[in-house]
Amino acid sequence: MKATHNPWLVWGAVATALAALLHLLIIAGGPDWYRFFGAGEGMAQLAEQGDWYPTVTAVAISAMLWVWAIYAWAGTGLMPALPLQKTVLALVAVIFFGRALMGFWLVHAPLMQAFAELQQRPMFLWVTSLICLALACCYGIGLRKLWRLQQISRLNG
Repeated sequence: MKATHNPWLVWGAVATALAALLHLLIIAGGPDWYRFFGAGEGMAQLAEQGDWYPTVTAVAISAMLWVWAIYAWAGTGLMPALPLQKTVLALVAVIFFGRALMGFWLVHAPLMQAFAELQQRPMFLWVTSLICLALACCYGIGLRKLWRLQQISRLNG
């Protein structure tokens, strides 16, 4: 497969891989890391008790992020294309955008019981939402560039 110059997907892949790694480091960091990185007091207490749930949740999130990073990397053409590549990249962009919007909304929404702990940390919501918005842009713009590059290569066939 021919490599394409698509820095948006490269940055998306690198940042997503770093997020995946961070989720694994949170497990190693223990309950204080769960608290600091926004998992909530309930999750931190479960980690303190040695419960399996925080570890499995962090591993599942990490695995999902690794898959997304691999799809972004494949979109650069530096590895073979993956099944449903453009569809997955579009879904990832939408998911990151939705997460960003949710965070921005929670900062300004009336206090809700289900999100009270998060809403009491507006700086965390702002920072993580901006990161998710940046990732949504990387995936969305990178996907658009990928489509355009593929159209050009078909025309030059």
